[in-house]
Amino acid sequence: MKKDIIVYFEDIIESIQQIEEYTSVLSNEQFSELVSIQDAVLMRFAVIGESANKIPINIRKNNKIIPWRKRSFMTIPA
Repeated sequence: MKKDIIVYFEDIIESIQQIEEYTSVLSNEQFSELVSIQDAVLMRFAVIGESANKIPINIRKNNKIIPWRKRSFMTIPA
């Protein structure tokens, strides 16, 4: 069963919120010392990238304000 497109946007929004929650209370130095937080943030970037890749091309073309190509670094190579 194919996921509804809304689910992909919800995954992206949830991941952004989680990244903000994980990092908002940390200094750059604290973040650089906490490998577990770095891993969590990287995983959320991967979720953003994978979800963005599943959004149909016609929607991406109609929403050029979003830098869709910049999200490609967020995926985990196979």
